[in-house]
Amino acid sequence: MSVSILVVDDDPLFADLVVLHLERQGWQTRVALDGRQGLDAARAERPDLVLTDWALPKLDGVHLCKVARADPDLRDVPLILMSAVLDTETLEVCRAFDIDGVWEKSGHVDELVGEVKRVLGRFAARRALSVPTSGS
Repeated sequence: MSVSILVVDDDPLFADLVVLHLERQGWQTRVALDGRQGLDAARAERPDLVLTDWALPKLDGVHLCKVARADPDLRDVPLILMSAVLDTETLEVCRAFDIDGVWEKSGHVDELVGEVKRVLGRFAARRALSVPTSGS
């Protein structure tokens, strides 16, 4: 079973870069360009992981995560928040909303792939996913 990842980011060029790196791992991806579209896509498709930017139009990434955690159909979907700044406030928000991972957007995309692997690895046994652990 292939891993499906929903990428929610309002920058199409950045989303394409992320998708390129994720698909190199053999994962299937879908892109949503705003928070509302991302939430609708998550509800319709129930991906194996949602990777969302914090700053989004229509519904920011933190609120997307908050709504997902309250939705019985999405509460078990792993969430990773991408943020331009990784500071104490960002980490506290992630803990408060039970967000599974965080990545600072100024980092290299390979680090993001590593964070996705880490989060998926924690959920793999429960969801019977095939998660690559090495290589690119």
